[in-house]
Amino acid sequence: MLSFMLASCGDWAGQSRISSEIERQISQTNGQTVNLSEVGGPEWERVCIFGPYSNNTMARKALGFAWDLEANTSISLSDSINVFVFVKGSSVVAYTEHSRRLGDFWRLSGHCFNRDRPVLVKSEDSFVEAP
Repeated sequence: MLSFMLASCGDWAGQSRISSEIERQISQTNGQTVNLSEVGGPEWERVCIFGPYSNNTMARKALGFAWDLEANTSISLSDSINVFVFVKGSSVVAYTEHSRRLGDFWRLSGHCFNRDRPVLVKSEDSFVEAP
């Protein structure tokens, strides 16, 4: 319920907390691993990642339902962030903008991951799905 309120109300502190947790994991693993099951709250079933210049069409295709990525984030205008969107069913329960300087996920743009396969690993200049 809390993450739903954070996403619904646009609570920047909640969004920043998610990004800070991703950054903490990257730091603790020397930039090599992120386990998304530990971020975004307990309610989500899958997480979708959007890279620079993503738009609502891309979001609809990845999420499977309409969500206004462009209005809720600055991703469509920025090449400095990735957006993580945490989903349960056909509802967004949390999301965050994450600076690419703190860990880049551009190769995963438009991809979604179920909660049971949440580990991402560093490969060259971007994180990718763990084998």
